[in-house]
Amino acid sequence: MIIEMVIFSAAVFGLLVGLLAERVRMERRRPAKARSKAPAPTGLAFGIGEAGDTRFSGTAEDVARLRTVSDSRFAPRRFLSEVWAQRLNDIEELVADLGENWRVIPFVALDQILASSDEAANRAIAGQRVDMLIVTAAHMPVGAIQYRPVADMEEQEALRDALRTEALRRAGVACLQLRPIDGHFALRDALSQLSERRTSAQRPSETLVDAFSRPASQTQNAWQWPSSAERRVAGLRPA
Repeated sequence: MIIEMVIFSAAVFGLLVGLLAERVRMERRRPAKARSKAPAPTGLAFGIGEAGDTRFSGTAEDVARLRTVSDSRFAPRRFLSEVWAQRLNDIEELVADLGENWRVIPFVALDQILASSDEAANRAIAGQRVDMLIVTAAHMPVGAIQYRPVADMEEQEALRDALRTEALRRAGVACLQLRPIDGHFALRDALSQLSERRTSAQRPSETLVDAFSRPASQTQNAWQWPSSAERRVAGLRPA
């Protein structure tokens, strides 16, 4: 009985060794490339410069959007129209004539240059922008140029303009109000005043409502005088 069990165990052991040896021989016969091939990952691979490709994995909708962009042709488009490009050139030339080491940046979001500790105030200026931002060599804003329509603004537009102007004033950033019809001399005067204000380190102390309350005879620049819609927003009587 014992001999039969020993013979049976030896036979089972020999069978297992034979199966393992056959598995090893089959694995050695496979090409090295086939042995090292890993399952293809899900997602979409796209190239980034000379660094190779980066694989993006996300939802099916994300991959579909990325594939749409990857399969499409794009071309650069002009950032500024002829009118805005000319305005930018004029401002840069006048800044250079004043001898100021300023830079001019068009179309800047207000919440990129201003921040308040009051989140409600931050939300109030969200979505606002300035037409032209003037910054120092250290990229700190010193002034903003806003082109206003010739006609009186609608109530909502006047409110947005008042919010923008007051936020800039509270941050100590001058807001230079110009009209599209204002020419070279109006722009030069506005920039000269900004330069003089920076030189004398004077900051405005009156509030927006105070400015609206001033008589027209005390306003140095007629093009900065608030419209009737702005006065209604401030709760004042029309001029």
